[in-house]
Amino acid sequence: MFRSDRKPRFFEQRWIQWAIPGLFLAISVPATLMMWRLWRTGPESSIALLLAAILIVLGLTGSALFLVYRAYSETRDRLSYVKLYAHDILQSLSIGILTSDPAGLITNVNQRARELLGIAQDGVRKPFREVLGHSPALVDPFDRLIRLGAEFSGVDVDIPSGDRRLTLRLDGRSLLSHADERIGAILQIQDVTYLKFLDQEMRRTEKLAGLGTVAAGIAHEIKNPLAALSIHEQLLGESLPTPPPPKAQKYLDVIHSEIHRLQGIVDKYVSFARPRTVERAPVALESVAEAVLALVEPECRKQKIGVSREGFSDSPSRYLLDEGQIQQALLNIVINAIQAMQKGGSLRCRLGRAGAFATISIEDTGSGILPDVRERIFDPFYTTRQGGTGLGLYLTQRIVSEHKGYINVESSPSGTAFTIGVPAESNS
Repeated sequence: MFRSDRKPRFFEQRWIQWAIPGLFLAISVPATLMMWRLWRTGPESSIALLLAAILIVLGLTGSALFLVYRAYSETRDRLSYVKLYAHDILQSLSIGILTSDPAGLITNVNQRARELLGIAQDGVRKPFREVLGHSPALVDPFDRLIRLGAEFSGVDVDIPSGDRRLTLRLDGRSLLSHADERIGAILQIQDVTYLKFLDQEMRRTEKLAGLGTVAAGIAHEIKNPLAALSIHEQLLGESLPTPPPPKAQKYLDVIHSEIHRLQGIVDKYVSFARPRTVERAPVALESVAEAVLALVEPECRKQKIGVSREGFSDSPSRYLLDEGQIQQALLNIVINAIQAMQKGGSLRCRLGRAGAFATISIEDTGSGILPDVRERIFDPFYTTRQGGTGLGLYLTQRIVSEHKGYINVESSPSGTAFTIGVPAESNS
């Protein structure tokens, strides 16, 4: 509802608006009768006749002035209503609107623009550089718009917003008078972060569809010769005397190790090409984490990596998860954390809750992940480690997505933290 809380002035009260014309009418009618009587009396009453005429003119003039004031008051109220109406519409828009005059002073900022740009106050009558100072990506295009009239459309900029980054789409236009003179500028701001994410996911899905077909073919072609190698490796071991010569046993161990490593690579390719169905059952995250930490404990001792636990409960809640897949996703992250601490360090596993999600975090004290690398760590076949397949984190993200969860990465030169969030749905 649009309304004004201003109290009506004295002359705007309804009884006054009717009383004043009535008063003028009450004065004018007797004055007219008096003038008519005096005119009939004779010319010696000219002075009284003049006074009566003056009263009539004053009454008519007062009535006319009052009607003009009343029309002005109604017009002003309509303009105030239109201004209030336009202001409320501007504030309710889902896109940010920011306007300025030709000198670069802000004339209006709606609520959505303040939310997107983190403007604490309205910023009206302040220089745009001061209002947009914490978002430098917006200053340059808006400056050129004000100074040169260089309009733009569909310009995407990234700005920090708390612990994440927003992608904003900017449209800048000049405000023109009826004589086509520039009287200001308007900047429209739209949050397209989610749209950009969907576009990237669509492109990624299209790319992965082709890669999945290739991966399936490669896995099929390698699997049969690999099975033959494994069989003959066993036959070769059985053909040797017991105990086998040390040199022969060394060669057999190398063959067995490499066959096992190659089998692991093939299994990852198969998992990439043919996702497994999620089979949910009540599972405690404590048991999943303990199973993974037990697997890597010998390697941690070898590399002098201390392992700590936080948030583990003696009576844990159980959530509907595919235990095998979640364990595999967590193992991929833990292995990466261990590989990032070649000179020792600390590995911490933390359990917790974040709203409707149960979380499990793996934190290491390695050298961190570079920003350009962090943007690609979930891409398939992307790896910075010699001999890596580039599928571990991709499969981790896919497993978490299939569980309707999320995965976050925070990294600095002092370490990296991966957080997996899964819906905290329990089997009652």
